[in-house]
Amino acid sequence: VNCAQGTTFMAGATCTPTNPCPPPTGSCCATDGGCTEVAQASCTGGSAWNAGGTCSPNTCPGPEGICCNFITGSCSVTQENACGLSSHTWNQGGSCSPNPCPASGSCCDNSGGCSRLTQARCTGTWTQGGVCNPNPCATTPTGICCNFITGSCALTVEAACGLGAHTWASGGSCSPNPCPATGSCCDTNGGCVRLTQSRCTGSWTQGGACNPNPCATNGRCCNFINGSCSLTLQAACGLGAHTWISGGSCSPNPCDPSGACCTTADGSCRRLTQAMCTGGTTWIASTVCSPNPCPQPTGVCCNFVTGSCSITAQVDCGASAHTWASGGTCTPNTCEQPGACCFSGTCRRLTQTQCNAQSGFYLISGTCSPTSNPCVIFASGQKDGDGSCAADFNGSGRVDTQDVMDYMNAWFAGEARADFNQSGGVETADVFDFLNAWLAGCAGK
Repeated sequence: VNCAQGTTFMAGATCTPTNPCPPPTGSCCATDGGCTEVAQASCTGGSAWNAGGTCSPNTCPGPEGICCNFITGSCSVTQENACGLSSHTWNQGGSCSPNPCPASGSCCDNSGGCSRLTQARCTGTWTQGGVCNPNPCATTPTGICCNFITGSCALTVEAACGLGAHTWASGGSCSPNPCPATGSCCDTNGGCVRLTQSRCTGSWTQGGACNPNPCATNGRCCNFINGSCSLTLQAACGLGAHTWISGGSCSPNPCDPSGACCTTADGSCRRLTQAMCTGGTTWIASTVCSPNPCPQPTGVCCNFVTGSCSITAQVDCGASAHTWASGGTCTPNTCEQPGACCFSGTCRRLTQTQCNAQSGFYLISGTCSPTSNPCVIFASGQKDGDGSCAADFNGSGRVDTQDVMDYMNAWFAGEARADFNQSGGVETADVFDFLNAWLAGCAGK
């Protein structure tokens, strides 16, 4: 009854001569910051024990280590979170006696700036123990100044290196000379300048001089249209229709002979060397283009008066009454067939395409002959010379929709007067021919 809260009651037990109660626990903090809840007797090995302490949350201090300042080189023993890592390094354990941290010094960069750093952190010039006040680095840095015309080398500050014909690199030495060698650079006009090889866009000779000028040499200029040869500077050789090779002679003529270069697609001819005659062409040696020796392509030649078809070259297709198209076949006949094309009362045999192109009226089944002219229906709007208007089918004195209705009634009834084109029968073509006449109308109606 008297065993207070927070204690443990053991029935029948006594406290003497041996205490039966378990020893109290606490937090046992290891040197690496680890924590365990154990009795004090179990907290060994340099660990610190806190009576009643818990490990949740962990209240043990973190491990200590060496905190090195790489600006000043100083050393302190701290926990990691207390070591300012922006300018420090930290390593667990260790001692600051003696000071294990790397020594600092003055670090000079290429621009003359100074900072206090350890040697490992310095990317410029480092002086052990050096300070930055006053600044020991505040001198203009020198470098290698290379003249790419003469190839000479000088140690100068950048501002003193004439950049128009020079390149500059910080630091370095001129012994031995690290600058690229120069030579004579020949341009296509026969001009010469002294340059390094990387700067020359023409022909370069290492160590070459420009006095006397080694570039003013002639070469063979070959005209690939007529095959002629001449000795000229490269700049004087018209490159549009020429090729140029340095040196050589034109006696005998070394240039490729020209010939007829025939384009397969259209039979056209150009004078070219065989090497230049490419891409869907054939070459005929020692031949001119006038007259044209090239094989001409064949195609379908259609006579738009008779509707006949023949396979010919374009020049052999009579253009006055024919049309021609490359390729194709006449089996079967692919030509558009002609019919009666009316120009007022005049009838001509033409295809519908040709008739429309000449503003005529095309009758699908009509024919043109001295005894049967279907076009008289368009002569001043009259038919058969009887004074009536062919389009005024019902004779009402005007051309209107009723004429179409009356004609169609006569056509469906098979009446003889529905044979509008006088072909001898009432057929579909009569309807189209009547409508053509109706659309054309009649003078005054």
